[in-house]
Amino acid sequence: MILVEGEEEGAIKDYDTLKAMEEFQIHMERKGGAAGTLTFNNMIKRVYRMFHEGNPKWEMLPTDPNHLSQIGFIIRNSAAPGEMDQWLDYSWTNATITCFYKNYNNQLIKESIRGAEDFIEQNKVEGVKFRLAGGLLGILYAVNQEVEYSYWVSLIVVFTAVFLLCALTFRSFVAGIILIIPLLVSQILSEVFMLIYGIDLNINSLPVAAIAVGIGIDYGIYLLSRVSEEYAVTRDYTESNYRAIETTGRAIIFTATTLIAGVIFWLFVDIKFQAEMGLLLGLLMLLNMVNALVFIPTLVNIFKPQFVTKQ
Repeated sequence: MILVEGEEEGAIKDYDTLKAMEEFQIHMERKGGAAGTLTFNNMIKRVYRMFHEGNPKWEMLPTDPNHLSQIGFIIRNSAAPGEMDQWLDYSWTNATITCFYKNYNNQLIKESIRGAEDFIEQNKVEGVKFRLAGGLLGILYAVNQEVEYSYWVSLIVVFTAVFLLCALTFRSFVAGIILIIPLLVSQILSEVFMLIYGIDLNINSLPVAAIAVGIGIDYGIYLLSRVSEEYAVTRDYTESNYRAIETTGRAIIFTATTLIAGVIFWLFVDIKFQAEMGLLLGLLMLLNMVNALVFIPTLVNIFKPQFVTKQ
């Protein structure tokens, strides 16, 4: 929903204003992805056609200000009190343009707003301003803008906090690096999955990344701690990794499988939010489990961290 805001009272009665609103409608239907549009113009053109024996050729905007005033008077006085408020205000200063869409996603919302902004930038109308954007898509656009910013900020904060806490726990920056790499790989793979399957980055999917990092780091801590304990006995990295995977690794698989089973059945729910969140949570838990079991022993063998030998 776009607001046509007049600078003076009666601005909407001007033919140029109504013509610009009509051109805006055409633009949004052709290039803005709208399946249809509706403004006060639609009623004006229908009444004007009725005055000419219903001839379709007369379904147009009258250029004569007197005709516009007469038609506006007829329409307003034929409506119930407050019925016209969704189209224009009582003083003919502000009006609305409503665009209808068959469905919506993040990409469609961006394209529709971009299409509206292009028209506004290229078609300046004296005495009125086009203000974006109300309705469901306008609100979602504002929400998605904030989500897109907050998503990256929250990821940076979460990964930084996890890295520092792990480094402090093991008293080693190498330990922090070893534990954070599997999480980063899981996050990248999950975003690739979202892109392929068309799952939007929105207010629903925003908390999933933070939750998955919080759960996934546990697997790494369990496994790395066991590697350190086994190294104190075996004095061999390969043997320590093998024993850690054989013991703690089994517990990690059991725990992760239980958690995945608890959320994966959301996928079969008819509610889109629950289905997508169940799929993403299950996927991230699976990726975190596999990456922890694969990357941590490999990285321990590569880096041969000193905190293991010290312990």
